[in-house]
Amino acid sequence: MKMQIEDQIYGSFELQAVFQELIQSRLFQRLKGIHQGGAVIIADPSISLTRYEHSIGVSLLINKLGGSLEEQLAGLLHDLSHTAFSHLVDYVLGYENEDYHEQIFAAYLSDPEIVEILSRYGFDYRSFLDLEKFKLLDYPMPSLCADRIDYTLRDLYHLKKISREDIDWFVDGLVVEEGRIFVKSRRHANWFRIQFAYLNDSYFNGKDSQQASQFMSSTVKQYYQSGLIQKADFGLTDLQFIAKIESLSGLEIRSMYSHWLRNGKDKVELKFKNRKVLPDISYTY
Repeated sequence: MKMQIEDQIYGSFELQAVFQELIQSRLFQRLKGIHQGGAVIIADPSISLTRYEHSIGVSLLINKLGGSLEEQLAGLLHDLSHTAFSHLVDYVLGYENEDYHEQIFAAYLSDPEIVEILSRYGFDYRSFLDLEKFKLLDYPMPSLCADRIDYTLRDLYHLKKISREDIDWFVDGLVVEEGRIFVKSRRHANWFRIQFAYLNDSYFNGKDSQQASQFMSSTVKQYYQSGLIQKADFGLTDLQFIAKIESLSGLEIRSMYSHWLRNGKDKVELKFKNRKVLPDISYTY
């Protein structure tokens, strides 16, 4: 049995049943509540893109590029362990490499439901523990990879900064050689470099994102240090996490944020891992 899926930027795909079962699993459905942009939704609730759409998109892009079924599944599962507000836990607990979700990935991947689904279709969950072996999915900067390409295209499309026509043109300019992603021309390389720089400068490191992340980090850190928020609470969805903060404070989160903006914000600037301008992108004719 196969499933039909319609993605807003890559179009229609027919996928094997293993994808349908993984997508419908409890842990994967939880990603619908983990926003891709993290705390920026506190400042702008209209930015509603989630890790759910991104994870499916990465898998579909790998499919489109001719990647193996195993690597498509790796793409689907790669963000399974992201916690509330994506990287908030890293800022609160001081994980400078923003890798808390990577450190707990094995625990999420070994969830009995995930293990059972993969096993029933002939896959061992342990083969997905080392995501770095999947070079279409993940490859170090400044090279391209499906994860980096998808969140760049998807976020900018969601922000209405690029069109479906732009995306189709760029994706048509991708080529795979020796298991890695390249672009066909300097024009494609320059276009992506410009888009990636804009996403970093104006979104990830933009005013709204910076302020909202600083607010959430400073607020949650106080509750965590006092013991009112536990490490396990980061496993909640964003809205569940907000509900916990509102219950502890007796205030609505937007009111708390507005008060924080008016009355002396933390001046510590957060730095985002891999949110730098690509210095170069290899391309091939």
